[in-house]
Amino acid sequence: MSARQYDWLRQAEADLRHAHHARGHADHEWACFASQQAAEKSLKAVLVSRGEDAWGHTVTALLGLLVSEAEAGEELIWFGSRVNGTPAPGSDVDACVVISRSDRRFRDRIGDYLPFGFPVGIDLFPYTVAELDRLRDEHPAWYRAITSGIEIR
Repeated sequence: MSARQYDWLRQAEADLRHAHHARGHADHEWACFASQQAAEKSLKAVLVSRGEDAWGHTVTALLGLLVSEAEAGEELIWFGSRVNGTPAPGSDVDACVVISRSDRRFRDRIGDYLPFGFPVGIDLFPYTVAELDRLRDEHPAWYRAITSGIEIR
């Protein structure tokens, strides 16, 4: 495994910090650009960790390389402490993949979306659209935590 995956992740985190700083100063164009850069570099970290090529700058194209053909994700939401600018040492990455449907149980589909050898811990939540809708009523705080993140796709 190449150490490059760690470089991509560090660069993504720096871009995300810049996005938060720019947003705080109402510099919205730079906040958007830095957020896109953070998403791109995060995806490249995942691809490199899987031993795949990570070329290009289109987030949707990079994400397309990661998604299972059987259950293509409609959305990828990056949320949690790394997104809201409050990570602690050892913080993991929190991500929600929204899929149209699945006949498998929630915990049985998690492995389909976990990247191999990701440089930090990752909590991945592959919710169907219907499951995410139910969260809004049954667990509103959790729903807000997820949906307040950055939609990558």
